[in-house]
Amino acid sequence: MNDVILNVSNLSFGYNREKIFNNVNFEVDKGDFVALVGPNGAGKSTLIKLILGQLSPNDGRVDLFLDEKLGYRDVGYVPQLGIGSSYTFPITVGELVSLSLHDETRGFKVFKCNYKDKVLDALLQVGMEDEINSLYYQLSGGQRQRVLIAKALVSNPSFLILDEPTNGIDFETRQKLFSLLHHLNVAHGITILMITHELSDIENYISKLYKLFDGRIERCK
Repeated sequence: MNDVILNVSNLSFGYNREKIFNNVNFEVDKGDFVALVGPNGAGKSTLIKLILGQLSPNDGRVDLFLDEKLGYRDVGYVPQLGIGSSYTFPITVGELVSLSLHDETRGFKVFKCNYKDKVLDALLQVGMEDEINSLYYQLSGGQRQRVLIAKALVSNPSFLILDEPTNGIDFETRQKLFSLLHHLNVAHGITILMITHELSDIENYISKLYKLFDGRIERCK
């Protein structure tokens, strides 16, 4: 039996009087590659915020079973392109990836020399090592998405959550991205939960499929 890394039990949530979820239950096991699908407005991104602890349930529980010493730093999060990830100011790829590394002694995040090996390793995993000194906003959509994945990977998470990572990306780039995620899942043992609309492109990679609709979740695979 696999180890449970995420357990959502009897979850209910709503804004004011608007109910979004009612008694939702699902789980992600260690090593899973899970796809979460559903129509626009079904609450997929809200569910991610609940999992990340950015929102609190009205009822029920969201439990992450991670190393207590690492806590939420053991979860890598990749937002949608352009939503909290525009970075239109001049910042290099290396500087951006290093923002996920925290300088405990000074209390803020900086691009330090001793971070460079970790940043380069994360960029190597996504095939973007040659762009370490490039400006992020000058990259293509597919390249920017890979950099955001590297930013999530640099702190060595065991659980990676992605919110529609293929938005605005062409078919060929989507295939490369899915292949990369499959590699991270199989070769590196990273558990993945991904919101996606591209189900036909990723069916062969995923181990579980959940559909979110009408305030509830149904397992389809």
